[in-house]
Amino acid sequence: MSRQRMSNADAAWFRMDRPTNLMVVNSVMWLAEPIDFEEVKAVFRERLVGEFPRFTQRVVEVGRPPRHPWWEDDPEFDLDQHIHHLSVPAPGDRRALQRQVAELTSTPLEHSRPLWEIYVLDGYGPGTTMLWRTHHCIADGVALAKVLLSLTDERPDVGLAPPHTGRRPGTFNAVAGPIHTAAQFAEAWLVVLC
Repeated sequence: MSRQRMSNADAAWFRMDRPTNLMVVNSVMWLAEPIDFEEVKAVFRERLVGEFPRFTQRVVEVGRPPRHPWWEDDPEFDLDQHIHHLSVPAPGDRRALQRQVAELTSTPLEHSRPLWEIYVLDGYGPGTTMLWRTHHCIADGVALAKVLLSLTDERPDVGLAPPHTGRRPGTFNAVAGPIHTAAQFAEAWLVVLC
């Protein structure tokens, strides 16, 4: 089992996390067209957990008190525990979406597994809404935006092969080339709610 000591800065973010003060970066994306849930899972399996090992690692604390947090491969990692498919409650308007997102973002992440989750929400407008929640100890909002862009394609229907980004696998450095949203999603807006 692979283990890596968490940086002091990330350890501080981890230790500041409280049920009343969550250290979670919440991103909401509205997609103009509906998307297939199984395709979403396939993209995240290939381009997120396949490219960035941190998303398959959990936090463990080792040593004598005060214990320091470490990253450790989760031997029971299951993508289905991290990607959820829900419907926006009736009447499916903006207020209903806001209530649902508020409820989901006020829930602590499960600390026994990797500290991220995605909700694919149907029923708001003609497209799909996605809520991505990631603990700040994994990455900050800028790094997560770069990861999000690595999930998209310049052209529709190019398959699931990871796009060439000019980076080493598992790193969060800048995505090479121009910034694109997935062409199959006519318009997408990303809001980062720290």
